[in-house]
Amino acid sequence: MAGDRYSRILSAAKYYAAIDNYIKYITDSTKRGQNVGKGTPRPESQLLYVRPFGVSLLTGQLAKASSAQPTWTTYKADVTGYTTETSPGSSGEAVDIDNYSAPRLNIKTNISNEGTVETSKVTGMKYLSYKGTSTSLAFGDKIADPGKSSESATFDVLKAKIDARLVGATGGSKVTWIREKI
Repeated sequence: MAGDRYSRILSAAKYYAAIDNYIKYITDSTKRGQNVGKGTPRPESQLLYVRPFGVSLLTGQLAKASSAQPTWTTYKADVTGYTTETSPGSSGEAVDIDNYSAPRLNIKTNISNEGTVETSKVTGMKYLSYKGTSTSLAFGDKIADPGKSSESATFDVLKAKIDARLVGATGGSKVTWIREKI
């Protein structure tokens, strides 16, 4: 009975080493900086325009957003009508909203079916890695007919389009939703 009472405390003890490793990682700048500048270069960014769900704009106005150029090139046909690269026209119609982040489709491809055991460089704990490549694409309310559907309903429509595109691709895929932030 005593074991059940303190079972959470006892099970937490196995994480002490991981917490110590994490604190060492945070406080030791040589460990954090060892991979800086060694990754792949960031892809060029594409300026996009969306109609926000949670912010009212005047007719013809669109909010600025961005996504990686290769992602936009690959998936722009799937988000046509919800995201555009065409500026809304005269000055004042492309609105840069403070602290606004458009909702995004998070697209992960080339996911393996079987995880491989990896060891965290930060905590030293083992975990299953399914690899894959992740990217995201901004979307908004229907530009030509706003206010008719919710953010979740729009995500469902766009997810279905991208899932259909990814059927038969090498490896697994997963499309998730990053909510709009105002």
